[in-house]
Amino acid sequence: MYYEVYADVLFVKNFWMDFLLLLVTAWAGRIPIRLRRILMAAVLGGAGSCVLTIMSAKLNGAGYFLGTLMLAAVMTWAAYPGRRYLGERILSVYLEGLLLGGMVQYLEQFHRLAGIWFLGLGTMAALLVLAGEAYRKYRRHKAALACKVMIKHGGSRVELEALYDTGNSLRDPISGRPVSILEKSVLQMILQQSDYENLPRVIPYRTISQEGLLEAYTLEEMEVECPDGIRILKKPLVACMPGETGRYQMILHRDLLSS
Repeated sequence: MYYEVYADVLFVKNFWMDFLLLLVTAWAGRIPIRLRRILMAAVLGGAGSCVLTIMSAKLNGAGYFLGTLMLAAVMTWAAYPGRRYLGERILSVYLEGLLLGGMVQYLEQFHRLAGIWFLGLGTMAALLVLAGEAYRKYRRHKAALACKVMIKHGGSRVELEALYDTGNSLRDPISGRPVSILEKSVLQMILQQSDYENLPRVIPYRTISQEGLLEAYTLEEMEVECPDGIRILKKPLVACMPGETGRYQMILHRDLLSS
């Protein structure tokens, strides 16, 4: 059985998909985008895909796999300079390519992808992969912001889940110390179980919808589990949040861990 292969059409299709693939991989891996290098790599990828397609009848499964892997390595080397993360980037390009190619094949079940349809739906597939990567980054970012906290104050020991909130800029107006926010019921329990004389101080606060005063207390010690280890904070200033704080019982100040 013989097939007619139009090399120019095949080149343009693979060039466009490789161009989108390299852009998506660069964004997902936070790699600086150099458009000229990516265009050059996409040209190499398009030409290499034409060669692989023409020679596919003479290659077995292992040979074709090695050919695609070598092509991914060449494109990665051309698009993203530097050897430090070369292996990791080659793997990313290859896996993202499999995902993008699978999505295009799935879309071909509903409409024959040729001409403008191929460019449009191929771009749509790349955008879907990009959206998936964005969601994965968002979930990882949210997980990194959550941490476990151990509060020690006199005879009280309380372990809870806290949120490292970049929006919490509350500070003591006199000392300038950062103020974290703790759920009212938890703070009351800590103060009652401690054997200290707890003297409150008043912290003014303002949000978009309301403003007022919060009671704040200086606690003995707070241990925060960070991605790089446990941070021990002496004499943290913690304010009482009226009402519930949601899923997390504590909201850490945005500058607390960098201070």
